[in-house]
Amino acid sequence: MASLIQRGNIHYIQYCVAGKARRISTGTDSLQLAKEKLRQFESSLLRGEDSPLPTRTSIAQLVGNYVNHIRTYKTPKSAQTDVYYLREVFGPICSELQITSRQPSAMARKRPPKPGLDRRRRIAIIDAPCFEQINTTQIATFISRQLQSRDLAPKTANRYREILVRLFNWAMQQGGVHIPGDRNPAARVQRYKEHAPEIRFLTLQDIDTQLNALRFKPQLQTMVAMYIYAGLRREELLWLTIDDID
Repeated sequence: MASLIQRGNIHYIQYCVAGKARRISTGTDSLQLAKEKLRQFESSLLRGEDSPLPTRTSIAQLVGNYVNHIRTYKTPKSAQTDVYYLREVFGPICSELQITSRQPSAMARKRPPKPGLDRRRRIAIIDAPCFEQINTTQIATFISRQLQSRDLAPKTANRYREILVRLFNWAMQQGGVHIPGDRNPAARVQRYKEHAPEIRFLTLQDIDTQLNALRFKPQLQTMVAMYIYAGLRREELLWLTIDDID
């Protein structure tokens, strides 16, 4: 059986596992809410399920596990793009988010960055005691500051939101994380209105100029002409075979 105890203003659930007393915070100072969480906790134990109460997961550990996960099913380029955005959001908090192409100087290693601040850009990053305590306000504020300080396009701002939505979805569904209220905080951030893309195209004069510039390189000129007139992507032309041509 489990019971409630109070420490300070917060109520805790106390229970025993293999004869050892354990304690878990309900995260509330309301006795009524604490009793409801106690009921849910006992019910989950009877059904053999995990505790429904919010967990306390290290941000560095969770993000590192997520990076290893996406690298197993995404292409290297796509995974690296996600890693870039995650590094911008959290900073190099784990080895999976470290930049391996260059090593920091000895002086930089002696002076670790302050929590919540990326020394490279001097822009506040998302920081919390644990992953479960990251909230919608923090995420929205971070994206807004990035948008203003770096003059980002709304599409890029929405990309930050998209990356974080996927991170929280994975954490809640596969990472064993219980978010308060069981709601994805990133999904509640309002999307920025994206402008219609500006479509640019070559004029006939531009095409003649480009092909004329390659007149002494017939192979390259033929490739460029195929790109222009057939509308092929780079990979599509590289994969083209004689059997594909009518």
